[in-house]
Amino acid sequence: MHKVGRCPRRFAGVMAAAVFVGCASSAGHAAPPPPAGSSAVQAAATQKLVRVLAAVHTFKARFTQVVHDPALDTARRRSGRVWIARPGKFAWIYEAPSPERIVADGRRIWVYDEELEQATVRPERAELGRRPSLLLAGDSHVSRLYRITYEGRIGRTDWYVLRPRRPGPFKRITLGLRGGIPVAMRLRDRLGERTDLRFHRVVLNAPIPATRFRFRPPPGTAVLGGARTHP
Repeated sequence: MHKVGRCPRRFAGVMAAAVFVGCASSAGHAAPPPPAGSSAVQAAATQKLVRVLAAVHTFKARFTQVVHDPALDTARRRSGRVWIARPGKFAWIYEAPSPERIVADGRRIWVYDEELEQATVRPERAELGRRPSLLLAGDSHVSRLYRITYEGRIGRTDWYVLRPRRPGPFKRITLGLRGGIPVAMRLRDRLGERTDLRFHRVVLNAPIPATRFRFRPPPGTAVLGGARTHP
C-alpha cells in the first residue's frame, strides 16, 4: 500500500524526465559561449532549446535515476531504458532494482507495476495541464511553458535552468546538454524531493516500432482508472 501511495510522485518525475529527452539535437560541439549572464546569451539559449526540441523526432537511451528524499534522508537508485517518439509517445522502462513500465501511446498513459500486478491508466488529455513532458513531447513551444536561464558551461556540458510559468509539480528543472544532447537532468519538486538523471548510449531519430508504445495489461492485472473504456 505504501508503494501505491507514492506512485503519483514517481509518475510525475518520470513524465518530466521525458521532456528533455524529446529535446535532443545532433548539433556538434560549439565554441565556449560569452558570459552566461548577458541578455544576448539568454536569448540565444531560449532559441537553441526551441530548435533542439523541433529537431528530434525519436530518442532512445539507457538511464540511471537517483531520487533524494530530504524528509527521510534517503536515496533511491533505479535504472532502465527509455524510448520517445513525438508527438506524445514514450516508454519509460525500469529494469532494476524492480521492474516497472510507464507507457504513453498518444492517447493514454499506462503505469504498470509488475510486482503488484497493478496498472493505472489515465487519458493523456487530462494530464496536459500538469505534466510538462506531455506538452514538450508534442508541439508546444518550450519558452511558453518555462522561463529559461542559461547557467553556463562546465567542461563540455551546457547547463540550463527551467522554471515553470504556471504552478505544477516541479519547482525547477536543471538540464545538461553536451553537444546539444541531454546527458543530465535534475528535477526539484515542490515537496523538496530531488531526482537526478543520467542518460547513456543515446540514439537520435532512429525508427522505433509502434509496438514499443503499446501496452496490454497481462491477465490478472488490477486496472485502476477510467481511460481504458475510452480507447
